[in-house]
Amino acid sequence: MRDVYAEYQNRKQTYQKKLQEKSQLVNRIGNFRLLTALLGIFSFTLSIIYLNGSSAVFLLSAFFILFLFLVRKHQKITEECNYLSSLVKINQKSVDRINGDWKDFKDTGEDLLDENHMFAQDLDIFGKASLFQWINTTTTYMGRQKLKEFLLYPCQNIEEIKKRQKTIIELSSQIDWRQQLQVEGTVSLVNNRNYLPSKELFKWATKEINSIYTKPWLVYLIRILPLITIIVILLYFFGGLPFYYPFIGISLQILLIAIGYKDRTEDFSLTQNHAPTLKAYKNMVQLIETANFSSEQLLELQEKLVKEEDTALEQLNRLDKIVDAIFHRTSQMYLLFNILFLADYHLKIALESWKKESGNKLPNWFDCIGYVEALSSLSVLSFNNPDWNLPSFTNEKSVLEAKNLGHPLLTEDRVCNDLIIKPPTSILLITGSNMSGKSTLLRTVGINLILAYIGSAVCADYLNCSIMKVQTCMRVNDDLDKNLSSFYAELLRIRDIVKEAKQDIQVFFLLDEIFKGTNSQDRHIGAKAVINNLRQDGAVGLVSTHDLELGALEKEQAGIKNYHFREFYRDNEIIFDYKLRPGLSPTTNAQFLMNMVGIDTNDD
Repeated sequence: MRDVYAEYQNRKQTYQKKLQEKSQLVNRIGNFRLLTALLGIFSFTLSIIYLNGSSAVFLLSAFFILFLFLVRKHQKITEECNYLSSLVKINQKSVDRINGDWKDFKDTGEDLLDENHMFAQDLDIFGKASLFQWINTTTTYMGRQKLKEFLLYPCQNIEEIKKRQKTIIELSSQIDWRQQLQVEGTVSLVNNRNYLPSKELFKWATKEINSIYTKPWLVYLIRILPLITIIVILLYFFGGLPFYYPFIGISLQILLIAIGYKDRTEDFSLTQNHAPTLKAYKNMVQLIETANFSSEQLLELQEKLVKEEDTALEQLNRLDKIVDAIFHRTSQMYLLFNILFLADYHLKIALESWKKESGNKLPNWFDCIGYVEALSSLSVLSFNNPDWNLPSFTNEKSVLEAKNLGHPLLTEDRVCNDLIIKPPTSILLITGSNMSGKSTLLRTVGINLILAYIGSAVCADYLNCSIMKVQTCMRVNDDLDKNLSSFYAELLRIRDIVKEAKQDIQVFFLLDEIFKGTNSQDRHIGAKAVINNLRQDGAVGLVSTHDLELGALEKEQAGIKNYHFREFYRDNEIIFDYKLRPGLSPTTNAQFLMNMVGIDTNDD
């Protein structure tokens, strides 16, 4: 089995070494650039004093060309440094994932959490120390949203899941490509954002175009008028044409520039603001378009980018050239250039033409990028955990078989258990004392089922299951705004699960400490009724409880089995092994824990 930790460490060290070499080169070029500028000024001054003007201009031109070359070289190597720096950070985060230090990652996905979702809050899908925080490698808004969709709405079709499994296997083996895709997004992140924006770009790209700039007569006018004006200027200087002819031509062009100048400038500024993001998306599209994929799902995504006569990359390249040209507006010489050639109009015409032809396609391209990013995040699980396995699925109902099933997020001191639910058994009743592992077992089963249904590897030696809809009732709090007690909120949640169990898709439920907010008699009666309803509607699941009397259901109702966790005592300390055993719990520990924290339970 490969040593994933060592692989990430080696990659990080390799990139750190390259980064150090490039950084030293950047410093040397920076110093040489400064020296070139000083020598150029010095040589020009001496040439003016001791030589002639033409020699001075020649020397100044030579040094200026060398200076520009060094500027471009410095810029290029600085970009390479940024790229390498991002690779170092990506591999360090990968090391942190392996070491269990991922809970400090900045993007917890807390903003994506829907507290009313059927399992997200109970299974730690989003938020601090969540599945999202652990696996997320997306850098774009669409990638983040697509990963959210994967996690909240798992696939319910076996063939689709198998297609995604093949995709994840392929991406898992392509660590260089995955990290390259991540770098392209990471190097362009600004203002401490967690991801590249998309909404603003969609709004900009799909905004209704200013049709005046796509009118053929205006396009011809903007091409012909500067040509006429320049001819008139040349005739004035070399052909004796009266002054007022070039004056009229230039004045007319200045007037045209003034018309709509503010709106054009605002649009150009907006385009410039999006330039780094657009370049990042373009580079990501290029990676996807040119990749040599073999899995069906990735080929389908690739097809969406190349199916047009002009591929997405070609269309984004055209936009990139327009944006680069817009940046020249900041040059001091641009004003004169604009007056002579109506450059603003040429840029605006090119921009509006691009929007008309390609603007509405931008969301679809970005959606493809997001989909690939989300799949890449899932593939990290497979790569980082070579001892995990892809689950299998059965068309038979009410099946969940797992061997050495562990909680994915417990990267240290993980205890695994075997679990079997298959007809005639449909419900496992889990008993055990406080802190023995009941709730963790429920979350272990739930989160692994979600991973299975989204096409990921699972934390188990083996897992085979039916397609079921996961529903949970575990963390239920009161709601002061809605005037709901925790007990009533739990009732409403369980009501929804019972309703869902009557629908077409089989429900897999996880009920933790059912009806713990009421008295023991009502809790017992209510729990029996709920379990009976769910069993009769064909639902499958686990129920944890402290109510040992519920264990009698194993004999009273077919399809229910008792399992338990237990604790041991050694040197006046309580010890848990977190191993699941058949039968009812034979032990309790509440009084021991009370005495341990200083609450005396002994009768006087």
